[in-house]
Amino acid sequence: MKTLVLLSLLVAAGASADQAGEGASPDHVGLKTEIVAIAPDRLSPTVKLVGSTEALGWINYTSRAASIEFDAAVAETMMCTGPSPFRVDGDQLRAPEVISGGFATVCKLAPGEYDYRVVLRGTERPLLGKLVVGGEDGPR
Repeated sequence: MKTLVLLSLLVAAGASADQAGEGASPDHVGLKTEIVAIAPDRLSPTVKLVGSTEALGWINYTSRAASIEFDAAVAETMMCTGPSPFRVDGDQLRAPEVISGGFATVCKLAPGEYDYRVVLRGTERPLLGKLVVGGEDGPR
């Protein structure tokens, strides 16, 4: 009986975490996280090199909400084992807007080069960046 109750609680907890999406831990928790800063007029750095065992995150240092966008084809290279905030929307792979002072991360990606853009709300010109994902020991 105790086993059945425990199993029911675990299934219910898993279902609510899946439904909420935000209650579950992303697959890159515990990995070294490389950071790209979003400034009003640039990304720093513009080209970010990361190893395939490292996570990538963006911090928004502007007063505007920022949208991080990849081409939708990048979704096929994502190696997520848990929920990801990025969603395919037409021909774009987007994260929810990152508020001022906010942080966003992306699942691990297969080794390769990925162009992306950050669009600040109320602006027309995107900030362009490139992510270079290398092998286990980093980009080569």
